[in-house]
Amino acid sequence: MESRLVYLETLCCQCEQQTVKQHHVNQLEVYKKKKRREMEVLEVELNSEHAQKVTELEQAMQQKLKERQKVYEEAFNQDVQQYLSTGFLQHRGKAVCSFYFLLLVDNETISGNKRLLRQIKVTRIC
Repeated sequence: MESRLVYLETLCCQCEQQTVKQHHVNQLEVYKKKKRREMEVLEVELNSEHAQKVTELEQAMQQKLKERQKVYEEAFNQDVQQYLSTGFLQHRGKAVCSFYFLLLVDNETISGNKRLLRQIKVTRIC
């Protein structure tokens, strides 16, 4: 009789442990779902921020290109006017320096922009 009571007590403990285990498994699933939703929301926010920054970056680059084009057009028009009035073109030492300066600034800006894009690139974590 005593052995049957011990057996029954063991069964009750096992059943209780199984119930506690199942409760913990359920809590873990709820936690995982919650974290997945939070991650998806964060991913959407980061993607939105990234898209906005890329758009701003592209607009800034377009603006720089327009300004650069304007400088070249002005220099070209000056050269045309000088050629029409004198029949020859004068060497532009300062313009060449300006050109190399523009290239240097543009290259630094482009490499900086590439670094920025690499830094803010969203990697998906699953």
